[in-house]
Amino acid sequence: MTKATQHAEVIAFAEHWKAAAGSWPAQTGVRQPAHTQRHLAAFDERGIRFVTLRTRSPAVLAQIAAIPASAYRQVTLGRTGPHRTPKIADTTVRLSAYPHPIRQLVITGLGHDEPTVLITNDTASSPKQLLEHYG
Repeated sequence: MTKATQHAEVIAFAEHWKAAAGSWPAQTGVRQPAHTQRHLAAFDERGIRFVTLRTRSPAVLAQIAAIPASAYRQVTLGRTGPHRTPKIADTTVRLSAYPHPIRQLVITGLGHDEPTVLITNDTASSPKQLLEHYG
């Protein structure tokens, strides 16, 4: 896989899955930089739920800073050790090259200097379920 073609590989994987299993995968976690917003939209068109990291650009960090503390809810993750009780703000945002608003989870308390930011087209799963699935 070359850098020039790596973005298309996520769609190729889904097409291979469908050919082998007879249906699209129900859900996938996509790691950056293996996708673009256009490829995420292609997952959405196929009915494939996804969850992936969002780049923390200066604009995204400014957006996060504007989220009030009251928007965060603490969850307890099903694991041992530190960082079991992060706080999550569940918001909806618009992306520049994605066709409609998308769910965004901003997570603090995972031991990183900056919040973790996930985007997903899965509106049915709880924030805890999405974080545990992706993690």
